[in-house]
Amino acid sequence: QIQSIEENSFIDLINLRSLNLSNNTQIKELKQKSIFTGLQNLNKLNISNNNLKLVEIDAFDCLVNLKELDLSTSFSSKFLKNCFDNIKSLEKLKFDFNSIKEINKCQNLLNNQSGSLKELEIKNTPG
Repeated sequence: QIQSIEENSFIDLINLRSLNLSNNTQIKELKQKSIFTGLQNLNKLNISNNNLKLVEIDAFDCLVNLKELDLSTSFSSKFLKNCFDNIKSLEKLKFDFNSIKEINKCQNLLNNQSGSLKELEIKNTPG
């Protein structure tokens, strides 16, 4: 299992389109936007079945072409307000089976301000 993701870990993978980091329960934080530097062409990111305690507001900023993000069964604590705001191309967000208390922290995403979001899954999220 992966225990942490260092800054610039993916910097030379500019042609990568899909990244699956699921089932790495030791990954606890996504803190710097430089974690995903180099993945500007990534379309699909799966971070499901992890044990994230913290996601910083700019963690996904480098993922400008991301269309699908799966965060199902990943959060045991909190994510920072508007951490999805800069993913303007996001079409599908899976957020099922997470312990979140405030959905309004994703207000811009829920209002679909970018116009790209087509599918949002938030089932079974006990607060």
